[in-house]
Amino acid sequence: LVSYIIETIKYRPIYLELLRIVVTHGTDTMIETAMYIKNSLSEEDRARVVIAFTGATKPERFVDSDASFNVGCAVAATSCCKPGSVVICMNGNVIPAEQCARVEATGR
Repeated sequence: LVSYIIETIKYRPIYLELLRIVVTHGTDTMIETAMYIKNSLSEEDRARVVIAFTGATKPERFVDSDASFNVGCAVAATSCCKPGSVVICMNGNVIPAEQCARVEATGR
C-alpha cells in the first residue's frame, strides 16, 4: 500500500494539479507510515498532494465506533490543509504527522 501511494503521487496524471488522499490505517503504526511517505517524496511531489491518515480507536463494527467520524474529518482535512501537508486526523484533531506522538502509557 505504501509503495502504491508513493507511485500514485510521483506518476500522477499531469492534469491533476493537486491530489487529495485519505488513508485509513491501523493506529499502531499510523504515525510511522505517515512520516515514511512524507520523507519518501521529493519537495516537488509533496507540493502537489495533501495526505490525511486516519483510523479508529474502536473498529467500525462497534456501535460506538469513531471510524466514520474520523474518516469524515480526514476528507475535510484534505480540503482545508495546504498542499504538501501530511496529517493525522483523529477525534476531530488534524495534526501534522511530524508533530504527532503516541503516549505509550495509554496507547493513544
